Amino acid sequence: MIDQATPLFRALDRELWVITACANDQYGGLISTSVSQASINDQLPRLIVGLAKHHQTESLVRQSESFVAHLMAPDQTEWVQHFGTQSGRDIDKFSDLEFTTSVTNAPILKDAHAWLECRIENMMNSGDRNWYLAEIVDAKWSANFAPLTFQAFLSQVDDDFKALLKKQLGEDSLTDRQLVEEWRRSHDSADF
Repeated sequence: MIDQATPLFRALDRELWVITACANDQYGGLISTSVSQASINDQLPRLIVGLAKHHQTESLVRQSESFVAHLMAPDQTEWVQHFGTQSGRDIDKFSDLEFTTSVTNAPILKDAHAWLECRIENMMNSGDRNWYLAEIVDAKWSANFAPLTFQAFLSQVDDDFKALLKKQLGEDSLTDRQLVEEWRRSHDSADF
């Protein structure tokens, strides 16, 4: 039954990723849990990431055809709040952050324990999101590092922030639903 999908997904504890990008000298960043390894070949590492189309950072990723995916440590919850609750259309999320750049010019957060710099190879539109298949062109991993997960993050924040997060996720869910329904109406099974 379809009503079992939501509790199943809520039982999963996904890592929280900060996705950053730069296009036309504009920097952006957002939080994503839709990040997965896309290759088991050590010589050709790849990543797939899904980004909601209505976010400013998704536009920068699409324009630059590149991004950096950062994992956070449990003591870096402020990054989730910084990148996950405010829009880059309203504030400069990088004005007070130290970062560097490498191969693609996407910002690499200075205090990140792990990151993957990626160049896009392909994109798939699913209505609410663009899914990017990307080659990993540079990376950093700290061996004694455990990534921050969604449930661990929720256990550290206060009730006011949980309420804000619930409100924003609800608004995003409505937007996503409208985009998916519109996309489904514009596609039929003959497109496969």
